[in-house]
Amino acid sequence: MGAVNGFKVQGVAGDIDRVSVQSTEQSSHLLVRRRWKFTPARWTEIELARDELMVLKCNDGEAVVRIKSLGGPFGRLRIDARPWRISALAEGSVETIRLERNRAVFLTTSAQRHPARGTAGLTV
Repeated sequence: MGAVNGFKVQGVAGDIDRVSVQSTEQSSHLLVRRRWKFTPARWTEIELARDELMVLKCNDGEAVVRIKSLGGPFGRLRIDARPWRISALAEGSVETIRLERNRAVFLTTSAQRHPARGTAGLTV
């Protein structure tokens, strides 16, 4: 796929098996619930291209997830969790997000270009 940014997602609490990561360029990913109560939840590593948009949502439930930025050539990982906040994670930073019912979180890179304007930033 060439040069890409990356991030990891880990389910912390709630309906983890209902959390999906959907992409404009890749197939969807589903998070896996941990097998035993006292084992740590598994991290899922996902690649993110420069002009790619990822959507993280919990289908018919609520969950808490951790997102860790792995960095890359296209700048910081932008997390758009409106109406709560918009943040940019540097390489190695971790953020915990609560996914409420019927809400989505958008993940992009800070170098993303809008498809119609070429070099302009993403407008959501």
